[in-house]
This record gives sequence, C-alpha cells and structure tokens, in this order.
Amino acid sequence: MLNEAHILLEKLRTSNILNRDLNNLVIIEDYKRIMKARDQIDLRLDDAMKRGVRLDMETKESARCTKERIIAERNLRYRYLDLYQVNGAKSD
Repeated sequence: MLNEAHILLEKLRTSNILNRDLNNLVIIEDYKRIMKARDQIDLRLDDAMKRGVRLDMETKESARCTKERIIAERNLRYRYLDLYQVNGAKSD
C-alpha cells in the first residue's frame, strides 16, 4: 500500500511539473525560444518514462498538442519575418 501511494505521488508530481511547464508556454515572446521549449517538453516526457512514471493520456495529449502549436507558431513567425525582410523592410 505504501508503494502504491509512492507511485501515485510520483505520478502526480511529474504531471504537475509538466502541466506547469505547458501552462508557461501559452505565450512565447521570442520565436527563437520555441525550439528550446519543445526540447524541454521532450526532456520531461523522457524523464518520466525513464523513471517508470505512467502519465495519463490527457497529460501526454496536452504535451503533444502544445508541441504542435508552438512549432506551428514558430514556423508562422519565421515566415512572417522572412516575408517582412524580403519586402525590404528592416526588422527591429
């Protein structure tokens, strides 16, 4: 019973850390940081797997959706910046 409590506590702690990180990625001002954020999510998921923590499907899905969203946002910002510079404007 104590072992089950320890496993559940570790699962909750890991889920809370991952969810906190995901919530911090709602807005990323600098598009160059997005790849680091994606890597950080992957590191958290890999760490949980290595420690044998079985995350809920909801948490895994949230991580996957967040990674897809921030990569799409990065690509959009990059294209916008590229288009902005191609048209002869100077970026700040």
